[in-house]
Amino acid sequence: MTYKAILVQVDESRHGVARMLAAIRIAVRQNAGLLGLVLMTVTGQEGVCRQLLMERAQRALARFSRLCAEHGRKEFECHTTFANDDAGLLDHARGCDLLVLGRPDADEGPPGADAGLLKDILLHSGRPVLLVPPDCPDEIGKRVLVAWQDTAQAARTVSLALPLLRHAQAVRVVHPFGANGKAPAYHGQGGLLRFLRHYGIEPSVATDEDAAAGASFAELVETQAERLHADLVISGCQGHSRFRKSQVDDLTESLMFLPRTALLVAT
Repeated sequence: MTYKAILVQVDESRHGVARMLAAIRIAVRQNAGLLGLVLMTVTGQEGVCRQLLMERAQRALARFSRLCAEHGRKEFECHTTFANDDAGLLDHARGCDLLVLGRPDADEGPPGADAGLLKDILLHSGRPVLLVPPDCPDEIGKRVLVAWQDTAQAARTVSLALPLLRHAQAVRVVHPFGANGKAPAYHGQGGLLRFLRHYGIEPSVATDEDAAAGASFAELVETQAERLHADLVISGCQGHSRFRKSQVDDLTESLMFLPRTALLVAT
């Protein structure tokens, strides 16, 4: 199983180069098509703003094109769309296997996607989202932590992550523990381990001793990510939209802002 088409968010932000390089490396490893997409947001005087946005988009796409050429990716596509064009944005997203997006950076503001837009894409695109932090590791997917909960979303996300998991050097599974630091009687972990072994993946498993008393699952995942030196966390997401505002579960909300670890998440 491999990815055949990867979409990456392209912009002029300080951290954009690392994100684009991460997507290029995955595309090269998977022999996948690559689509660079600029998300433009109109503010202020619309006519003037659109002209400035188009100029900025062209500069960003030129940088993306140079990076592709420098790293051996000769075939790629470049597109622009407005962030509030739901139909256009989702059309681009649904044409790909994997969406590589930038995490919001409070120090930079717009060119990157904001948290609300990221949640909209996650909940409505039907595609896995690889959320890249500002301090992106050189290569994503070497050391992977699977944040496992016995849900359909978690199972689907692991399946969608197989192209990355099969190239990982180390994979660890962590699951929620009870209030006394002991695992619940059933958490679906056995089925997950059998599934991964079908694909030649032999993960380690976090033990009861790794669970701090009173820690939330998000805190446990963050601790395990640090211990493993993980460059990628995989987690399922539950969410809903209300009054055109997308909401995701508390775990996803916390993991979206891991400082140095990418997050692959799907619904």
